[in-house]
Amino acid sequence: MILKIFRVLSIFVLCTAGFSEVISPIEPYDYNENKANLGKSLFFDTRLNKNNFSCQRCHNLSQEVTGTTKNPFSSPSILNSSMNYYFDKEGKRQSLKEQIKDMFLDVKAYNTKPSYFIAQIKKNPIYIEQFKEIYGNINFENAIDAIEEFIKALRMPSRFDYYLQGHDDIFNEDEKEGYKLFIHKGCITCHNGANLGGGMLTYIKNAGSKNKMRTSPSLRNVAKTAPYIGNITNLKDTLRFLKLSVINVPLNEAEMDKIIIFLKTLDSEIPPILQH
Repeated sequence: MILKIFRVLSIFVLCTAGFSEVISPIEPYDYNENKANLGKSLFFDTRLNKNNFSCQRCHNLSQEVTGTTKNPFSSPSILNSSMNYYFDKEGKRQSLKEQIKDMFLDVKAYNTKPSYFIAQIKKNPIYIEQFKEIYGNINFENAIDAIEEFIKALRMPSRFDYYLQGHDDIFNEDEKEGYKLFIHKGCITCHNGANLGGGMLTYIKNAGSKNKMRTSPSLRNVAKTAPYIGNITNLKDTLRFLKLSVINVPLNEAEMDKIIIFLKTLDSEIPPILQH
């Protein structure tokens, strides 16, 4: 019942605003190269954690770049994540920097202490020189700032963004039809904004209490970032589930196929910072 009410309210907002305003193209972020490269080194460094793993363990950025992994648990993709409005599932944080910091300190995630993290950094003369040149000194806040700049550098457009910018011929007819269905079947109700999701909150009732939760994650790179709802591993089964439980509109198999064809246009290009 809550989801249905939420959907009706969302449709009202979208119809009032106009579809052209609720989805916008993205462009690469003009990042500070020195900061981002330092952040990249910290991101991949396994020596900064007592358990000898890096951020890469949960956010894959090598080989088939997805920004997520299925092991040890399914993590949200960090590709284009700097454009998110909320950065945690309860919608408490709206700052990427605070989210990074909390993940480093979280015992269920990276699980480190600032003192240990910085002590490890100070063992590396290359890091010492980089921090001195960029920030003047080494501290936890500066390290988090560098990692934030690296994550911002992972913001990259897809073919869909070029289509929105007016390059009509970049989409074939099936992709155009899939986008139209995405709008008219109501997917855009929850998956909107530059990230096509991740910017809405709703209240979920559970055992008599009402909790605020972030709904509808970003669909960017969705074809690469399974599993989905309830560990469903493919997009077709996910759409079938949504048809029955959330969308609540007629949606046949052929229409689902067209929507999936559109969703595949949301795969980002490989960011330049990962190409060297």
